Formats: sequence, structure tokens, C-alpha cells
Amino acid sequence: MSTSLHNFAFGVYPYIAGTIFLLGSWVRFDREQYTWKTDSSQLLENKMLKIGSNIFHIGIIGIFFGHALGMLLPHSWWQLITTDIQHQYIAIYSGGILGIMALIGGLLLFYRRVSNERVKAISRLRDTSIILLIVVTAGLGLNTIFDSYHHASQK
Repeated sequence: MSTSLHNFAFGVYPYIAGTIFLLGSWVRFDREQYTWKTDSSQLLENKMLKIGSNIFHIGIIGIFFGHALGMLLPHSWWQLITTDIQHQYIAIYSGGILGIMALIGGLLLFYRRVSNERVKAISRLRDTSIILLIVVTAGLGLNTIFDSYHHASQK
């Protein structure tokens, strides 16, 4: 990858994407405030919702903050407290555990939405599609751990 493409892809594009996400969310909330909702199915079935939702959200929030720390903390700060290989192993193991939590929680929520007749009756296709998309994304993210581990073991 050329230096200019690398700088754009990893130095400029994330800020463009983040800005579009934040501004787009703000504009949508400002213009179409009452379209931001989800039909609650909590009263229809609560046990699997509690388990799946808690596991999923702990995993997703942990992954979010792990990525934020990994991208925002300067490399020199990491070198003060750990070596490069230790840093990579911390990312692999913590990301793996949190990713598995997000995947299992998402699968539980997806299963609940398609297997419970009462929940299925009020579910929209987009609700089920979003959960499935998140589960697939978590699975693909977990799949990259094997390559990272192989790369780390080569050092």
C-alpha cells in the first residue's frame, strides 16, 4: 500500500467517517426525532432478553473502548508500560473474550427474536436483519484474531 493511500485510509478516513456518523445522527435526531425508537418486546419474554442483552452489551461496549484505546493512545505511551508483543497479546485476549461475549449475546437475542412466537409477531424484518448483521460483524471480527495471533507468534 502506498504511503499516501495508507495515510488517507488510516489517518484521514476515520475522521471523515466519524464526522459523517455524528453529524448524520444529529441531523436525523433533530429532524425526525420520533422515528428513533424500537418496539419493546421486554414484556413478552424477559429471561433470555436479560441474559442476552447484558452479555451482548458488556461485550460491545468493551470492544468499543478497546478499539478507542488502541487507536487514540500514542504508541509511545504503550511502550512505557508494555512491549509491543505484550500489547498485541493484551488486545488479542481481551478482544477475543469481549468479542465472544458480544457474539453469544447477539446470537441469544437473534434466537429469541426468531424462535419466540410472541416476539416474532411484533418484530420487523429490519430488527432481525440488524441483529444478524451485528452477529456476522462480530464473527468476522473474531475471525481476524487467528491472523493476529499467528502474526504475534512470528515475532
